[in-house]
Amino acid sequence: MYIYEGFGEWPGRQRPDDSKWVDPHFTRERDEYPYSYSEFFLSGNRDVIATPGVEAYYSDRIFQWDFEKAKRLWNEHCGNRHWNSVGVQRLQDFCRAYFDKPNLKLLAHAEGCNAGSGYPYWLVWFYPEGTQKASVEESERQSAEWRAKREAERAMERDEDA
Repeated sequence: MYIYEGFGEWPGRQRPDDSKWVDPHFTRERDEYPYSYSEFFLSGNRDVIATPGVEAYYSDRIFQWDFEKAKRLWNEHCGNRHWNSVGVQRLQDFCRAYFDKPNLKLLAHAEGCNAGSGYPYWLVWFYPEGTQKASVEESERQSAEWRAKREAERAMERDEDA
């Protein structure tokens, strides 16, 4: 049994890789909980989204606010791709057009599942126009560094267990 940093027990399981989770206290895998899994990053990480001035929006709300505009801009910038496979640059272009902020910098996006309906949703985090000098490349670099750090920590733990 592993006690995860005081947040509960993980009987019979290894410490979860919490770097991919939006909230490390909620780590329900999609394979285990297909209709109520936790939010996980597709790009970016918690360090990036915790920066002051970052805005976040849910995909379902974006389409709810102005469906015709969202549909038109999504088709224009992303085609028939789904939120989890669209790519950071295309998603940034869509957000820039939808929010009418040409200098918006997309920092992260994540996928989660609505436990009430069982349908997936996506989140986007970005700096609005002119608030920071962040970039997609910087966000991806930080994500890669975070993943490398977590992998090194897991390797050290495996070595200690062996």
